[in-house]
Amino acid sequence: MKVLVLGANGTTGFDVVTQLLKQGIDVKALTRNVERFDSIKSSKNIEVIKAGILEIDHQKLKHYLNDVDAVISCLGHNITLKGIFGKPHKLVVDALIRIVNTIDEINKNKTVKIVLMNTTACLN
Repeated sequence: MKVLVLGANGTTGFDVVTQLLKQGIDVKALTRNVERFDSIKSSKNIEVIKAGILEIDHQKLKHYLNDVDAVISCLGHNITLKGIFGKPHKLVVDALIRIVNTIDEINKNKTVKIVLMNTTACLN
């Protein structure tokens, strides 16, 4: 199984990546900040992709989605005024629309599981 994790650099996203790797699952971690992955990027099961989901080139996104069985979205905003009210306002919605449309474009017959996570009102 191969999984693309969006928002992999956040607390929840990084925990998801770590748990998937412990289970031997191949992970593609999409993140704007790759430094956090220095401790685990030597794992043979991880591919760290430095990109923002709304900015990544369409052809590259197709390439990264081509062989995945699931996408886990851990996208969210920082709990600050800038994080909540700043741009992009519709990060999760816009990202998931883009993911679903791209998967459909790649192969209309392939089923890719999509998991949407959030941590609204949760503290670690």
